[in-house]
Amino acid sequence: MSDKTRLEERFDAADKNHDGKLPADKVFQFMENFGFKKWQIRKFVEPFDKNADGCISKCEFKNGVEKLEGSLITEARMRKQFREEDSNKTGKVTIKSLKEQLQNKKAKINMDDVEKWIKENDKDKDGKVDFEEFFKFARHKL
Repeated sequence: MSDKTRLEERFDAADKNHDGKLPADKVFQFMENFGFKKWQIRKFVEPFDKNADGCISKCEFKNGVEKLEGSLITEARMRKQFREEDSNKTGKVTIKSLKEQLQNKKAKINMDDVEKWIKENDKDKDGKVDFEEFFKFARHKL
């Protein structure tokens, strides 16, 4: 299932009364939970409320999702996974848990590459990496 389809499914799940529209704040909430940054969501949601009713229709949302770059969605998904690993909310994850996560997700990545990357990027040798460091590496490997 594609990430775009997952986003559309989240819209449907949030549309409790099945009227085909959602308040912008609901869209904001599930997109943030998906892993998008606040500024990315604002930029995404802003053009939709043409009639100033504060709502986004399913059709508008779907059209917007179609225009999203795949790399932006991938980054959001990876950010969500990273946040889940960052259970103590420090903005970093341990290298051990990162390796376990990659193995559990059956990522098509050579663990020797991960080890090499860690040695090069764990500048303070604390055994942790932040999301930006991880994403720079992972977007080319995953």
